[in-house]
Amino acid sequence: MKLKNKTTLITGASRGIGLSIAKRFLSEGANVVVSYLAEDYLVKDDQLILESYADQCLIVECDVRIDQHIEACVEQTLSRFSSIDTLINNAGVAHNAPLEETSMDQFDELMNVNLRGAFNMSRCAIPSMLEATVSSNIINISSELAYLGRANNSAYCASKAALIGLTRSWAREFSPKIRVNAIAPGPTSTRMCDPNIMHEEELAMELNNPMKRFGRCSEIASTALFLASEDSSYFTGQCLSPNGGAAMY
Repeated sequence: MKLKNKTTLITGASRGIGLSIAKRFLSEGANVVVSYLAEDYLVKDDQLILESYADQCLIVECDVRIDQHIEACVEQTLSRFSSIDTLINNAGVAHNAPLEETSMDQFDELMNVNLRGAFNMSRCAIPSMLEATVSSNIINISSELAYLGRANNSAYCASKAALIGLTRSWAREFSPKIRVNAIAPGPTSTRMCDPNIMHEEELAMELNNPMKRFGRCSEIASTALFLASEDSSYFTGQCLSPNGGAAMY
């Protein structure tokens, strides 16, 4: 087991990529804190899976827009497991609209979740990581669109590009004590990016990659496992992009 007795805190982990990472890390022996937004309830089957790892898993409500929620989440994690070996900033929202139809309230809402939430969660978790006797990790979940850009998605693309900027800055600030990397997934089949409800043009755009398919959440989880484990011990400040070849850099 690659993460035996290591503790991982994942934001936005009640579904999609976050939940897939949580399940994979639990299977690799990690203690996992599944933080979730109140309205994003775990479906029953997923809840049962997490409950089967009762000794390893803590489920915590955390709205990353609220400072007190973040502080409480970090406190509960340290109280239960004593350390945070890996922090995965996964919570995110999207907004698909032309620039002139995007209000400043909508822009602020997106930035508060995608960027400010990651910044604040890391700010609260990093002191305990620096005090630990072993090295630790931060993994920021960005997007291929941080590199590609996309019409009618400027706020989302900006927030995900900013996460890569944070990744590089923190890698220089906190390495070698804390390794900081990012993952920029391509189109991945989730509730946010569901091929079953897309219009034909939108689906064609998402499938316009050399692999001609959507990614699977399990493939993103495998990338996260690599970055959280000693297999990536010489990686910091990097952004890995499992994207089917949509973005090549």
